[in-house]
Amino acid sequence: MGTDETPISSRSGIDWAGYQHAALLFYVHDSEPSTAGTPSATHAAVVDIVVLDGEREGTKLHDVTVPRVIESQLKSRRGGMVLGRLYQAGSKDNQQAPFILNAADEAAKALARACLARNHEGLF
Repeated sequence: MGTDETPISSRSGIDWAGYQHAALLFYVHDSEPSTAGTPSATHAAVVDIVVLDGEREGTKLHDVTVPRVIESQLKSRRGGMVLGRLYQAGSKDNQQAPFILNAADEAAKALARACLARNHEGLF
């Protein structure tokens, strides 16, 4: 089944393509200053993730700083959980398409309910 992975570099340390189409359960626990280095730098969402299905089912990722588009989807959920499926959006010319979190389908919701029931405490 799954493993625990703790990424070294939050933004660039995870191969997000390896999680594409997987149902992911995020716990948005805080924010940290962005590494942009500009005076107007924002705070990046820091999350823990449980992979609910796919090749990496059961994997837990801790203290992850997510890609910017996903960050914008999660930032209002600080202290809460978010469920969705990871996809790659359309790309512009000569640019890599960003990863996005799509709304969870019924299968993902059922997986999340089962996961939460099994792991009432200590999921993250």
